[in-house]
Amino acid sequence: MSLKLKFALICRRSDRGFALPIAIGLGFVFLLIAATLVMRSQGDQVTASAQKATSQGLSVTETGVTRVQAFLAKYPGFADKSYPWTTHLSNLITPCTSGTIYDAAADFNDWKTVGSGTDRFKVISYTPSGTDGILVVEGQARDGSNATSSTRLQARIPLNKDAIPSFPPPAAWAQNFGLGNNRITGNVIDASCSGSISADEDAQISGDVLRDPTLTLPPPLSVPAGAINLSAITSGTTILPRNTDTANADGVYVYRVAANAGKSIDLTGNPDKLIIKPGQKVSLYLDGNVRTQGGQVKIGHNCYDTDVTPDGEANAGATKITGCEPTNFQIFGGQNTTSILLGGSNTVDAFIFAPHAIDSGVNGSAQIRGSVWLKEWDAANGNHTVIEQTAAWNNIPTLLRPAKIAPISSWERQEIP
Repeated sequence: MSLKLKFALICRRSDRGFALPIAIGLGFVFLLIAATLVMRSQGDQVTASAQKATSQGLSVTETGVTRVQAFLAKYPGFADKSYPWTTHLSNLITPCTSGTIYDAAADFNDWKTVGSGTDRFKVISYTPSGTDGILVVEGQARDGSNATSSTRLQARIPLNKDAIPSFPPPAAWAQNFGLGNNRITGNVIDASCSGSISADEDAQISGDVLRDPTLTLPPPLSVPAGAINLSAITSGTTILPRNTDTANADGVYVYRVAANAGKSIDLTGNPDKLIIKPGQKVSLYLDGNVRTQGGQVKIGHNCYDTDVTPDGEANAGATKITGCEPTNFQIFGGQNTTSILLGGSNTVDAFIFAPHAIDSGVNGSAQIRGSVWLKEWDAANGNHTVIEQTAAWNNIPTLLRPAKIAPISSWERQEIP
């Protein structure tokens, strides 16, 4: 046998034994790579599914926020009412438990589905403040009856009260009316559940009547810092501002009037009266009620009173005093102001706000030029024009203006308990 043939046979025998381990090793490597790719693919699918569910849950929640914002834009009176809004309607003087507005508010009291599927959202809370409302909504992406992802968002909805409304301030604004023979010149807001102004009483109002139970009055205003303290005004003649008093930075003389036997202003005798100097800005914050009666001037502020010592009545042929507006004189009822009863024989230029006053109205021949906003107007027996709307928004505190819903300024995710 030649030497070359011998070596060839030896090499052939050696390759046959070495190829098998290599083949097995390479097969194992390929199998490991395939398994890794399969596991990675499965992990990517799980991650993609989770991301899709999270994105879907976020989309559902954003849909809920948008729907609530549209609801508040349609019924802006709810913008300064806490959720659930049906609680507000149920706490009216005449509870509101049915009807279009109630049904719209009640629709948010439970989970609401999105589209034709099973995804849903729910309002968790809505808390208003003077400048914005904080809305919290939770949304769920669902597979049948199982939630695959839940997201909770907190959105800040600006409530713009700085802008002057497009309509004039209402002459009268109350949650319940009993007009009797009273006549009103100007628009009226009736914030009762089903409308407390009858068809016959509509004829006594020379303006529009807006019936909306969401438009109840804001709570009483806080007494500003630096207010001048006054004792209850009950007798004699009081002329404000006094020469010794100082106006605030806005040029307004602000007084806090204490109560005596529950009344801050109680003028029933002769010549008991309160006179406001025309051309000056005076605000009274009351601790108690108001009662005036009799045939003479009781509360006098008249922009045509040109006397050197004002008496609260217009002078014949006088022109309006420069800088004098009806809303220069303002009366703000506090928590304990439950009655505003105005009598006398004069016309008073004033803006009156007493959201807790329920035994209120104008008697005798008195008349108010400006606006009167009370909880109830139901204790009046005058058969003349008792309110003539002449007030302007620019002198009314911004906190009392109806809120305008602005676009959402910010939102953030919250943990779900």
